[in-house]
Amino acid sequence: LGRKLLGRVKKYMTTNIPRVHVDTPFRELVGEMSDKHLGMTMVYDGAACVGIITDGDVRRAIEKYSHVQIVAREIMTPTYKVLAQDALLTDALAVMDKYNITTLAVTDNADSKEIIGVISIHHIIDFQSFVILHHLGAEFLPLLEYKTIFILITGSINLNSTMQR
Repeated sequence: LGRKLLGRVKKYMTTNIPRVHVDTPFRELVGEMSDKHLGMTMVYDGAACVGIITDGDVRRAIEKYSHVQIVAREIMTPTYKVLAQDALLTDALAVMDKYNITTLAVTDNADSKEIIGVISIHHIIDFQSFVILHHLGAEFLPLLEYKTIFILITGSINLNSTMQR
């Protein structure tokens, strides 16, 4: 099980990155997010990635603004989390868990600023679900929640002793 959990981000990330310009109108950025099915979009000013907008940002914008004439720069989060494509999936999960987020921008290496992909919790959990199903059997999957899967993946709990109780 441990060996399979050492998969690299680059194998599971998507390169079909949702992208909008800082001046993209609200309706269009929501459309981009919906089209790519990731619940987020990266925000660009020219060639530079300057922020991220998530489903949460959209919900907060709807509550905060009484008009829909807002643009991406008004609701984006300029500080987004990045991980190099050669990082382990367990590293990606650890960052997501630490910051309570579900998506990371992916770069070629730790020094790069260019976003080459995106990895979401759904990319990882789909992979982990396969591994867990393979090793535990399908009857256990409905019992597992995200935090439980994270504990299993990071090795913070001994699966064999837990299953024997």
